[in-house]
Amino acid sequence: MLRIVAALALVTGLLLAAGLGSAFVEPEGRHRALGWMGLGAAAAVHALSAGFLGWSGRRIAARARRPGGPAWVEARVDRNRGKAAACQGVGLTLIALTAWSGWAVPGPWHRGLAALALGFQPGAFLAEGWMVAAQGRLAREVEGRSGEV
Repeated sequence: MLRIVAALALVTGLLLAAGLGSAFVEPEGRHRALGWMGLGAAAAVHALSAGFLGWSGRRIAARARRPGGPAWVEARVDRNRGKAAACQGVGLTLIALTAWSGWAVPGPWHRGLAALALGFQPGAFLAEGWMVAAQGRLAREVEGRSGEV
């Protein structure tokens, strides 16, 4: 799962950078297409990581509730999900504001928001990938075996 999130995050970053660059060259046409593709790809990265963290968190918590299971696991699952949720919320809000500003107030405000979103998204994707990896390690530890979740 981490490889999928990482690959999609890389594609998203390239789409967002191309969208921002095309705003200076060709504000209509390709810029809008690249912007919408970047918006969709960013939403997909955030949704994939949220879905994985939710699914694996329920699975890990259910295994930890069994007799003899560690008590600290549910707190760690909630912490992983909470950290990723902050990145997802801010990232999706920035992308939505950027898309709205391109429609409502194109120009320097839109470009500024796009630059802010482009600057924030790689860090958010990195943090979400880190949480996905931590959740995978936690699942392997709770299950007592190696392999992917």
